[in-house]
Amino acid sequence: MSSRYSFSLTTFSPSGKLVQIEYALNAVNAGVTSVGIKVIATEKKTPSILIEDSTIEKVATVCDSIGMVYSGMGPDYRLLVRKSRKSAQEYLNVYKENPPTLQLVREVAAVMQEYTQSGGVRPFGVSLLIAGVDDHHGPTLYQVDPSGSYWAWKASAIGKNMVNAKTFLEKRYAEDMELDDAIHTAILTLKEGFEGHMTAIGDKIPEATFITVDENKENPNSIEILKVFAGKKVVLVAVPGAFTPLCSEKHLPGFVSKYEDLKKKGIDTILFTASNDAFVLYYWAKQHSAHGKVRMLADGNVSFAKAIGMEFDLTAKNMGVRSKRYAMIVDNGVVKYLGVDEGPLDKSSAEAVLANL
Repeated sequence: MSSRYSFSLTTFSPSGKLVQIEYALNAVNAGVTSVGIKVIATEKKTPSILIEDSTIEKVATVCDSIGMVYSGMGPDYRLLVRKSRKSAQEYLNVYKENPPTLQLVREVAAVMQEYTQSGGVRPFGVSLLIAGVDDHHGPTLYQVDPSGSYWAWKASAIGKNMVNAKTFLEKRYAEDMELDDAIHTAILTLKEGFEGHMTAIGDKIPEATFITVDENKENPNSIEILKVFAGKKVVLVAVPGAFTPLCSEKHLPGFVSKYEDLKKKGIDTILFTASNDAFVLYYWAKQHSAHGKVRMLADGNVSFAKAIGMEFDLTAKNMGVRSKRYAMIVDNGVVKYLGVDEGPLDKSSAEAVLANL
């Protein structure tokens, strides 16, 4: 029965739906996540490193006071940007000022709605976030969907991971948010969308189980991380891999040498984790005389790193998916400090941790 209505844009199904619009929303939900919160932002991702990414426009300026971003099909978006700019220019020519944001949103929504009621066409496979400022309403943000429906939002997300992104925005949004805070929140929301939850100061560590081989024990044991954190102040350090140059020459030795200083500052436990297996980490700790000072936790499947948004992909170099290099101070399961290094050892060093205690 449903197949009778799947290919028709002008015929309602018995359940009252235009099925082609449902399919258009599927195209939106397959697109990269885009967010709006006083600023609009999206992930600029190309399918190949050979593509010249400067030619790809994800965030478009319609006029001096209005911009838009999309999730879904790029060619459909380009057509709507072109129509929007034409409409804004026509308004400027007549009234000698940029159009109010709501008026431009209505124009765009009308175009999208028209493509849902005509034969021989299909709906636009995009949702839009349109942000602007004008004398009538001040700064505003609107979402426009393939059906032509539009709403004003304080903050919103569209695309592949919009549910998680909206949940994240609900926790972070504040009416008095400054522009710099909005930019930071938009970045964190995008990380939430394409990598899982990105840990930040004030967050609780999620449940996770690690594998460890402690000193003088032959068999690996599982350990629930929240039990380790309960009622304690812990330093958790992650490295891309055991026995790698920077990890072995500076990172682990730094925490071994600063063990007493960290204890005096109130640290109960120092944990190191990496995507190696538990036996590799055991012998790495043994080589650096770390047993009794640093406890090694194996995150072989990078499941914990993914859960906190701290994984990165090195498969192009035949090194698989690894954890980023970071150090965090965790007090009773809550992150109090987070330092992430993508270059030289700095924010995740033992000295940086001591300076933040």
